[in-house]
Amino acid sequence: MGTELFYKPGGFYRICDRTGFAVRAEHTKKQWNNIIVRERSFEERQPQDFVRGRRDNQTVPEPRPRQVPTYLGVETTLTAQSGGPFSDGFSPGFQVGNYLLPVASVIGFNVNDSVSVQMSNGATFFTTVAAINAAELTITLAVALPFPAIAGAVVTDLTSFANV
Repeated sequence: MGTELFYKPGGFYRICDRTGFAVRAEHTKKQWNNIIVRERSFEERQPQDFVRGRRDNQTVPEPRPRQVPTYLGVETTLTAQSGGPFSDGFSPGFQVGNYLLPVASVIGFNVNDSVSVQMSNGATFFTTVAAINAAELTITLAVALPFPAIAGAVVTDLTSFANV
């Protein structure tokens, strides 16, 4: 085909838009994208071209604004003792081996509650409360401090989390 040039009544040649070959007009077809191609190069239109998307409703039923985070546990901080000034950033009451901790508040703390104390080295010390003196704002621990702590360190009542 193609280059076999001979006369055929009513026939003529076309150039295939895809391959560039010269082909008799009766051996060509017009594609969906308006190009004329030879029969061997013809491609049907992709059925996915006719797929229509569906509306996807992604609204949330009964939306509510994000709530403000609320801390549910009981927490206080260590305070400087009245017994003397700090020495190198540490209060004498927060040294290793001490049981008595002066705190900003004892509200919510109870005897036998599990508590955590933030140590000055970043470790968290877990113990229980042995006694509470509300008049002097002190908490006595069941186990002595293993590391020093500084004023402002956080003391958290872990038992209050279980009771919420």
